[in-house]
Amino acid sequence: METETNRGRYFVTSRLPWVVAGGMLVIYLITINRWLTPASLMNVAKLNGWDWRPAFFRPALLLVTYPFGWLPSGMIPLALNLFSAVCGALSLLARSVALLPHDRTHEQRQREQSEFAFLTIRSAWIPPVMAALVCGLQMTFWENAIDATGEMFDLLLFAYVIRCLLEYRISREDSWLTRFALVYGIGMAENWALIGFFPACLAALVWIKGLSFFNGRFLIRTALFGLLGFSLILLLPVVNSIFYRGETTFLKSLEFLFTSNKVALFHAFPRSLLVLLSLTSLLPIFLMSIRWASYFGDTSPLGIFIATFSFHIVHFLF
Repeated sequence: METETNRGRYFVTSRLPWVVAGGMLVIYLITINRWLTPASLMNVAKLNGWDWRPAFFRPALLLVTYPFGWLPSGMIPLALNLFSAVCGALSLLARSVALLPHDRTHEQRQREQSEFAFLTIRSAWIPPVMAALVCGLQMTFWENAIDATGEMFDLLLFAYVIRCLLEYRISREDSWLTRFALVYGIGMAENWALIGFFPACLAALVWIKGLSFFNGRFLIRTALFGLLGFSLILLLPVVNSIFYRGETTFLKSLEFLFTSNKVALFHAFPRSLLVLLSLTSLLPIFLMSIRWASYFGDTSPLGIFIATFSFHIVHFLF
């Protein structure tokens, strides 16, 4: 029985995410867009040399997709769409879902006694598969996965950051936090949204690491790797100052970049809308991170039942 449980846990945490990603990739390849769309036109134009204007945003995407520019012009749209499909399949977080602890409630702690509270029942494959299907087949996600909009690459960076945190919770290897800092720095240089998520990710890191977070050596190393990743933001201003010397300078490019990110962060969306969006993003994560007691003040059977039932209803709705 123990051997079967270990095999099941190994399958869920090691093999299943690749199976899920491969299955979703097949779906994306079958339905992939084989030519240009208005959403992918800008990325294809930049690689083909059709766009003569200096680039200011998404340095990591331009750097990673630069080799696609060596292909014949007619192959670049399909190649970029394939790249987007691969990024979309790898962004589905099946591995991260498999690593989530199942000891949040008293009943879970009674039933699941495995190490790190992994789900070890026979149907442990259902949560990662269902999560991948719900996310990967959602209309907006699917549209960006079969088209070279660049959104899937940005999402892949964020997904890997989440995985690094969950992997560190299990292994306690500092190398995962080094990757977390480096990739998050790259993500902030790539997409302003990760700048907005920085306080939440910092809080998650403090939550997982505990008091050891305030170790001076750890803070210096993490900050240095984060700055190293974020230094990628200087790439396009440097390129613009060299190849577009008559149109812009390094300082002007950098100023335009920071001004645009500031506007996007503080003025693009109403605060009421951000609060509403947090109800389906940050709030569920906060609730999942708490190990709830079996009762909340009222020790009577009826009080315990009401508290437990309400908790289950809230999780079901999320």
